[in-house]
Amino acid sequence: MLGELLLLLSLALECARAVDYPGGWQPDAQRCVDICTHASPSPTCPTRDPACLAKKQQPGDYDFLLLEQLFLPQFCRDLLAGVVDLTISHRNVNRYPYGIVCEPSKAGLWPNYNAGFPACCNVSDAIRNRPFDALGFAAEDTELLREMDEVWVDPTQPSSFHTLCELYNHEFQKHGLCYGADGGDDFDFRAREYFRATMRAAAVNREATAAINGWASASSARTTLAEVTALYTTRVQVLCSAVAPIDGRNGGAGNSLAAIHVCFSKPAPSLRSAAF
Repeated sequence: MLGELLLLLSLALECARAVDYPGGWQPDAQRCVDICTHASPSPTCPTRDPACLAKKQQPGDYDFLLLEQLFLPQFCRDLLAGVVDLTISHRNVNRYPYGIVCEPSKAGLWPNYNAGFPACCNVSDAIRNRPFDALGFAAEDTELLREMDEVWVDPTQPSSFHTLCELYNHEFQKHGLCYGADGGDDFDFRAREYFRATMRAAAVNREATAAINGWASASSARTTLAEVTALYTTRVQVLCSAVAPIDGRNGGAGNSLAAIHVCFSKPAPSLRSAAF
């Protein structure tokens, strides 16, 4: 009896320490949760740059695009350790075995300002940010969804269908509506354009991705910052994690590849649907 009480207490403490990010499916499993309901109307400007602070978070108004690619094994290790969720989209970010269980991609394409970034853009003062029609997209854009399932993976979900609201809607609401100024209130069109743009951006460096995957599959998976950056024709930002691999590699130490950030110029409005 005492053991059961201690286990329940441990579970309660774990849940109390967990971080729950808004997202996923509504209880009726017909619609996505609106992650932007309580979003700030102002952009994020870490250095308080005046040009950034003056921005209105309007669709298509940004300086460049940033593609984040997650190194999934380390992303999963971080989730299992309950340390960090780089996607800020999962519930319940808790320590294994009470949190997300992952098995061994791309996080998203993010419009950025030179000194900050927008999020949860509204189409206009009258047309507010809202989730895209996940079920309609799954039924009408089966080929695009299949392609996304191959290279844009949420490892916490069993299929791209489950990922529709867990990751894809998160990226669309937070970043996709900021991406393009065209489309009006046609949220389905806006979602397709954003998803295709993200896929094209990732394809630009498919050779670099393949090389990293090859290194990771080696019996002694090691590389250096110089070797990683040499794979790209432009400068990239490499993020590392201090969470040690669970199999004891690196001698139990951290400093493992977690993510890579690649920047792209803002496409011209007339070329946005065919950029990259």
